[in-house]
Amino acid sequence: MMRLFLIIIFLISPGAALSLEDSVKLHLDAATSLYLTDTCLFDGSTPDRTLLTRIRPYLTATPSRSIFISFAYESNLIASNTLSASQGQAGENTRLRLADIPREVYDDEERALAQNLDRVFLTWYGDGVEASLGRQPIGHGSARVFNTSDIFAPFTPQSTYSEYKAGVDAVRVRKYFGIDGAVELISTAHRDGAEDGYYLLRGEYSLPAVNLSAYGGFTLGAPTFAVDIASDLGNTGIYGECVLRTDSPVQDALRATAGGHRRFLNGVNALAELHYNGVGEESPEKYFLATSTREWINRESFLLGRWYMALSGDYQPHPLVTVGANFIGNLADGSALFQPSVKWAAFESGDSTVTLIGGGSFAMASGDGEFDNSPDTIYFEAQLSL
Repeated sequence: MMRLFLIIIFLISPGAALSLEDSVKLHLDAATSLYLTDTCLFDGSTPDRTLLTRIRPYLTATPSRSIFISFAYESNLIASNTLSASQGQAGENTRLRLADIPREVYDDEERALAQNLDRVFLTWYGDGVEASLGRQPIGHGSARVFNTSDIFAPFTPQSTYSEYKAGVDAVRVRKYFGIDGAVELISTAHRDGAEDGYYLLRGEYSLPAVNLSAYGGFTLGAPTFAVDIASDLGNTGIYGECVLRTDSPVQDALRATAGGHRRFLNGVNALAELHYNGVGEESPEKYFLATSTREWINRESFLLGRWYMALSGDYQPHPLVTVGANFIGNLADGSALFQPSVKWAAFESGDSTVTLIGGGSFAMASGDGEFDNSPDTIYFEAQLSL
């Protein structure tokens, strides 16, 4: 059926000049991860064990020079010696979808099978114009850790689970102005109804020393505005971004990040970010209120406090090996996460790669802080791409 569909599109598409064999590509990404978690991994107790296997076939097709099609499906098999250890490993589907297949296929106390239809979209390319329809990834902003202006199913800052950016059901129409500027209309669905959908106009422009990007419109029924600025200060890249829904006081709605990154001559990459989270709370006693905000419910924000700092760095002692570490701290309550990692590109041949990753996440407790209840985690992951 899929092959017949592609042939039909190929035949009706203007300017078709590619063979079906050349235009259709099937890829496979797979990963197996072992997680060891405990309140403290170094107190001699037996940690919880979770084995997660991800299989992600995805298909891309270019039946003509003006048409691009993408399809991706992901399944996650989770095995754990405790039910609590397996919860959340495969995450939840974003709310920016009109309808979806059931996330949970099977679940008992030790095993679970989850699925995700993550990409189904078509893009048409015209003369200085492109339009995309369907389930697709959308991003915004320059920040690496606290990507506040990305409200389109963003990544969790404190997650150690490697994953793809979730696709959202959207229509996008983009008009280019030369090579430096573009304007884009974005409309996304929402499972709770059209009134909660995202309706935005986004503009981008590149100056010789500054890249500017901004959007405005309505999201979750509220006026919404965001700005992202990125530039260079000598050998250091600097950036800032923010997002604001104007139906609430600025101090309770603004989320903003300022940061910088630099690559030193010895090959070390370093990054630092400062983040203000207006939808969070100032004291641990009120953290529970942050979980009832629309930003938390719609998986735009994953933090409970207001002020955060992130430090990150990596180094390649060998062209195939990268050693890195992240530090995420709540500046108000003193709690923090330390996340070391090592990655080895073990094999590469054509489009086939094998990557081995090891690392962990360790809470640096302050007594009653946000990250104090985060379990210590050590993980090992093997990734295969074909």
